[in-house]
Amino acid sequence: MKRNPIVITTLLAMVIFSLAAGSLYVTARAGNTTPGAQPLALGTEEFDPYSDAQADTLYQPLVIYEWPPVPPGSTATPTRTTTPTPTNTPTQLPNEVVINYIESGDKNEEYVRVKNRTTETVDITGWTIKAKESGKKYTFPSFYLDPNDAVKVWTKVGSNTEENLYWGLTSEVWDDDDDCGRLGDNHDELLFWYCYSSGTPEASTPTSQPIPDVIINDIEPSSYTNEYVRVKNRTLSTVNLKGWTIKSEKSKLIFTFPDFKLKPNKAVRVWSMSGPDGEEDLYWGASYPVWDDKSDCARLGNDDDELVDWYCYP
Repeated sequence: MKRNPIVITTLLAMVIFSLAAGSLYVTARAGNTTPGAQPLALGTEEFDPYSDAQADTLYQPLVIYEWPPVPPGSTATPTRTTTPTPTNTPTQLPNEVVINYIESGDKNEEYVRVKNRTTETVDITGWTIKAKESGKKYTFPSFYLDPNDAVKVWTKVGSNTEENLYWGLTSEVWDDDDDCGRLGDNHDELLFWYCYSSGTPEASTPTSQPIPDVIINDIEPSSYTNEYVRVKNRTLSTVNLKGWTIKSEKSKLIFTFPDFKLKPNKAVRVWSMSGPDGEEDLYWGASYPVWDDKSDCARLGNDDDELVDWYCYP
């Protein structure tokens, strides 16, 4: 097969130019394929070293070798540089089970939706949902929530299914304007809370938040000398609670923390009665019971009186 001398000269010039630049790009093309094959792209320009329309070419991948070449007598082999193939790493779902929506309104239309955003089935038996304004509490029956699945908990009476559970109430749970839903585990530990405000749910601005760093863990309503509220530090750092407050929604009594440092993963009980403060116990000094025996809500605020956590029972 006759080769075009102009093309050969061009190729030699390219090689010389590459040597001068300090690197050599070696490309192999040979064999028999159909005429009219597409030219090989070198860099940003397309170049066909054969102008003869009858020249059949077989394309080989571009291989880049280091320059200068291996010295004579060396056993080392040239280094081949390849471009790694990008891989798509799937984004993992957040490891959370959350309240992701509350529909307020008529008792036959309102519900709260709980979603499993994990990649595993979660047993939510015994978990709880509490409404801040009404103080009403729902306890999940034996129920498993599949990965990335959701269940609606309706206020009304109905028959439970895989996608719908029923509170069994004959009156509304959720306030039409402003309310919060608290999700707790089977030990009533706070997992997640969701609040909405400013009118109807369609026009509201919901705010879903992860578990606060410091929470109200539980309340023991009892006789004046036995009742307390327990506050827990879930962080790995000591938190100074000086100036923080606890407020009872029903009695309206407010406790203000003294200069008190709550250690990591530790809790402190705030007793209603009087007594000497210690590392695990503080005393309200109230002259009568703070917490209602049947139902109440506690508000935990920081030293700027901003809401940190709230807890309702039953």
